[in-house]
Amino acid sequence: VDVSAQNTMILANDAGFATGIFAASESDSAGGHGGNLRLQSESLEIRQGGVVSANTFGSGAGGNVSVNAGSVLLSSDGLNVLTGITADSQNRGTGGAGGNVNVVADSIRIRDEAQISANTFGQGPGGKVSITTGTLSISSSGPSGRSGVFASTNSFGAGGPGGGIQNGAGTIRLCK
Repeated sequence: VDVSAQNTMILANDAGFATGIFAASESDSAGGHGGNLRLQSESLEIRQGGVVSANTFGSGAGGNVSVNAGSVLLSSDGLNVLTGITADSQNRGTGGAGGNVNVVADSIRIRDEAQISANTFGQGPGGKVSITTGTLSISSSGPSGRSGVFASTNSFGAGGPGGGIQNGAGTIRLCK
């Protein structure tokens, strides 16, 4: 999936339905590989449950997500819903490998439980997250206090290895 736009806003309003741009493998069992997703925009806002995603839910590998933008704002606006840019391996069993996420922007603001992630929730390995930006600001005021950049293993059993994070930020601001 290739998307190029001047300004991009993805606003889900927590409607109970997935809202965003997806190149995912949605099968609960075998499933194929997720597709790759490239998004280029002068400004990108993802809010209230909006997602840009190449997740895998089966044994196929997740796709890769590449974002190139002037400014990026990710915020759940206080709602307890996944909001952000993801290439996770979501299958809690023998899931496939997660994809990689690459974000290049002049500035990136992540707040209110939003995230950039390449996690694994099962036996598949997590992907890698690469961020290149002048300023990375992360703050959280939501119930879990969990905003940020993640490449972790979240399995209750024999989980796959987490990925890595490459941070190329000129300035990092962390606030509560």
